[in-house]
Amino acid sequence: MRKSIIISTLFTLATVVLVSCKKDEKEESSSKPVLSANIHISQPLPDAIIPADSVVYMSATITADFEMHGYHAWLINTTLNDTVWSVHPHTHGSTMVLSDQWVNQVTEDSDMLFKITAALDHDGTTATKSVAFKCLAN
Repeated sequence: MRKSIIISTLFTLATVVLVSCKKDEKEESSSKPVLSANIHISQPLPDAIIPADSVVYMSATITADFEMHGYHAWLINTTLNDTVWSVHPHTHGSTMVLSDQWVNQVTEDSDMLFKITAALDHDGTTATKSVAFKCLAN
């Protein structure tokens, strides 16, 4: 009797181990690889101070080892909570380059944010980077 209880217990444990191992394998195979991109903002520089009526140059490169699905970029006056410039090109590729400019015509000294969000897939996976700087008024 004791021998059959031990054998039954061992059999139950072995079954539990096999089932849990198969479940782990299934979860691993169905999980997607983690996507990431490198966003390099070369302009504006962090903490830059842009004089009134000067040009704010916006320059960035987005790279990944797969085809991305576009990006969205904003220049936001965070002092006034106002988006003063934005772009959303429909581009695909493993490298995307942004180069544009905006003239500083703020009416009061303002904290600014240049923000880029890259669309890594069609499921909503993104990568974001931003740079804060200041614009001075006349």
